[in-house]
Amino acid sequence: RRGIRAAAASTFPFIGTDFRSTFEPRVSREQQRTMVRVRVVTPSYFQVTGTIATRGRVLTADDAGAHRMAVTDAFATSVLPDRDVIGRRVGQNLEWTVLGVTPPVRQFAVNEEAQPEAYILYEDLLELRPDMAARVMRGAYILAETTPGITATLQIVRAVVREQMPEFTIRSASPVDEIIRRGVGTN
Repeated sequence: RRGIRAAAASTFPFIGTDFRSTFEPRVSREQQRTMVRVRVVTPSYFQVTGTIATRGRVLTADDAGAHRMAVTDAFATSVLPDRDVIGRRVGQNLEWTVLGVTPPVRQFAVNEEAQPEAYILYEDLLELRPDMAARVMRGAYILAETTPGITATLQIVRAVVREQMPEFTIRSASPVDEIIRRGVGTN
């Protein structure tokens, strides 16, 4: 809608949920594979959050259906050490192509150590793993950057969700700075 840019994600910084997977094919039974935090996002996530690529580029709407992903520096150093990660194929069946590398994000606490993370588009997850995509959407977060103000934005977002996805409801809404304050308060 006019005046609003929105994105969706499977998690938001300082929210206590975690979805992990491995992006390394198993070579042997004894192999210890790196567990990676997976962030399922819409293409506008990077623009709305201001996340930039330090190498390569972040995902855009044009990447939907191509099974591309952006990863954090921690992913690059732990899953693909000593290799140029841009253009590398990863995943249990090598189904993902690394498009860019972003700085680490502390998702659960400001003092946590940077964890390996991967950003994938919801459309790609829906195509490859519809069962998992359905579980992810049950707890999605909508991030809205707005000019009309918080109350007007919430009314617009609720109306759009009701219109586009009548099976979903918005359980709560808060300004981002309030969510971050709650998350870092104990620290």
